[in-house]
Amino acid sequence: MSLPFRPPSIRFLLLLCGISTAMFGLIATPAPAQNTEDSFFSRCDQTKTLEEYGRELRVNPRSSLANYCEGGVLFAQRNYQASVYAYHASLSGDGDPNWTKVWSYIQQGKIFDITQQRERAVAQYRLAIQTNDNTGNAMERARDLLQHPFELPQKR
Repeated sequence: MSLPFRPPSIRFLLLLCGISTAMFGLIATPAPAQNTEDSFFSRCDQTKTLEEYGRELRVNPRSSLANYCEGGVLFAQRNYQASVYAYHASLSGDGDPNWTKVWSYIQQGKIFDITQQRERAVAQYRLAIQTNDNTGNAMERARDLLQHPFELPQKR
């Protein structure tokens, strides 16, 4: 005679969540995009952690979307070097979906602006424009960033 399945208690689940938070902290929780108006990061699953994107990339390292989304999480955490690498991997990935290319260029340009590398930022914005992909008003955003360097919003 087998015992029926018994789901874990709420108390157990809360305890497990508390232990996980204590062990891994808030780093495992992705921060929201800085500005979803000009970022296609909102197309990524914002409930996923870096670890989850890492698992996806181990299965399909050429996934442009997974690399792009990982770059967005890293950007939100202000881990700019790793974010640039992720966006670069997105550009050399499978190209699915198409918009990851134009927005990876824009995101890299924003990082170069933040890190005081304006010439490199301008080059990325120009590459974004050359894609001729206006998904999410990317062309307008890239042209605007050519004129006005990206700055992080000031904390209040």
